[in-house]
Amino acid sequence: MEKEGKVGIVSKAKNILTTAKEYWTEPPKGNYILYKEVATLSGAGFGVYWMTLLSGTISLDASSFLVGASIGLKSTDLQIMAIIANIIGIPIGIFRAC
Repeated sequence: MEKEGKVGIVSKAKNILTTAKEYWTEPPKGNYILYKEVATLSGAGFGVYWMTLLSGTISLDASSFLVGASIGLKSTDLQIMAIIANIIGIPIGIFRAC
């Protein structure tokens, strides 16, 4: 049963690649946009979202320290939490951007 699932995934992946190659420079019948243009727009949108995501995740501003101090967190604890949030958030951001 596992082999059937793997074969199905492999054939779907090959089908996707074949379709993308076929319509890379000429749009499918009934459509007006190339797959190349869709890929370019997706890449540009990803870049914009990536920069927005990075600017938000890198910063530790004064409000973070005020809130942390009010609940008894040290600045090192806040920095560790920010690093963990970055490690988790950046890969999630990549998939949300696409």
